[in-house]
Amino acid sequence: MMQKQTIRPTRFFSLLLVLSLALSLLAGCGAKQKETQQENNQNNEDTASGTEEWSWPLPEKKELSFWITWSSSYKNDPNEIVAVQQAEEATNVHINYITVASNEAKEKFGLMMASGDYPDILRGAESYYTGGLAKAVEDGVTYDLTDAVPLYMPRYQALRTSIPSLEKDTVTDDGRMVACYTIASKNGEIAGELPWDGLALRQDWLNEQNLEVPTTIDDWHEVLTVFKEKYQCEAPLMIGASNGYDYCNNFLSAYGVLGAFYQVDNTVHYGPLEEGYRQWVELFRQWYAEGLIDPNFITNDAATMTSFDYIGTGKAGAGSCLWGFTADWMKQAGYNQEENFFLVGATTPVLNEGDTPQLGNMMSALTKETLVITQNCKDLELACRRLDYAYSEESMFAYSYGVEGESYVQNDDGSYSLTDAFYQMQKDEGYPTAQEAMCHGARGNTTWYFRSI
Repeated sequence: MMQKQTIRPTRFFSLLLVLSLALSLLAGCGAKQKETQQENNQNNEDTASGTEEWSWPLPEKKELSFWITWSSSYKNDPNEIVAVQQAEEATNVHINYITVASNEAKEKFGLMMASGDYPDILRGAESYYTGGLAKAVEDGVTYDLTDAVPLYMPRYQALRTSIPSLEKDTVTDDGRMVACYTIASKNGEIAGELPWDGLALRQDWLNEQNLEVPTTIDDWHEVLTVFKEKYQCEAPLMIGASNGYDYCNNFLSAYGVLGAFYQVDNTVHYGPLEEGYRQWVELFRQWYAEGLIDPNFITNDAATMTSFDYIGTGKAGAGSCLWGFTADWMKQAGYNQEENFFLVGATTPVLNEGDTPQLGNMMSALTKETLVITQNCKDLELACRRLDYAYSEESMFAYSYGVEGESYVQNDDGSYSLTDAFYQMQKDEGYPTAQEAMCHGARGNTTWYFRSI
């Protein structure tokens, strides 16, 4: 079965943590880098040789700098978030955040690398460093953490080695740790990340037309045709540009192919060269001619907010949605105020009734997002220890839910609930949804450690 490769975009309510790396200096490019590398190497050897018990908070305030992509309508700086303030109080380590918008991140990352003036910790460098994270170590930009993680990051080390597949996935092919990875957990226990996106349709429209949730390509054709004829929607199906194929390969996979490289039974295939890809092109050419897919799919990305706007306002009847953004959320956010407005999820389509869908969300405990420590960091142990703090239960709950007793409580059955005080804060502060109000106290999906549940 093929597995969909997903970009983990923001999502609340899935407790998650990410952390960082360590030691071993490789050759830099230029005399100045080599001198810095040798100096750092000696400092780290001195530190390692005299390792002693580490306890929080530190007796004296320390600081670390951190580069992160950041976008928030409510907080200008992560340090304004209650959970971040709690972490600083608990550790006595202040984080100087360097925030960049996601649409500028690639350019600014390149300029930062060219200047050599980069901070102690980088989040998401795997998306921007040419040649990958192992190359960053070889270039003398970041530390090899193979020795440092067991020495300075006991919580992360215990988690990553608790599952053989996870231990394998957090090292390079030659066994080195060149980064620390985001690990999905549920209330502190490692668990596969919950599905967070997929196809959704207007359930109220289906009910009004006595239609079932479509499962086959023919079912989808019938439903989309009815949506167009009965509701005059301009884009019955939102698909998005998505590299030239339908968003997340949802319909393409019905023909047994994906839009790029994929593997089946250890054999690599390239979708556009396969017969199934031609069949899908013919299908969507027909649907486009019939007005069943968004005529502006090249410019309407349909990845997130565009499809919400279209589905929520009746301009579309179906598309790909993040599961956290339900009909209730769309009502609260002002997209739709119809009493019966409701959404329903759908599996990826198949050609024949009874076939098994060939595409779905991967449930790995590892989400691939990384942290690296640069060789500009003068205190490798401090950086590692501070990152490892995030794996404590105290930190995980604070970063996911906020302040216990104020924003959330644990129930007698072991579950967790938001408090009345939290909802009052949401109202007072003007947050349109509870999910957005979580940003007030919890770090959630924008954190460098983990995401909420």
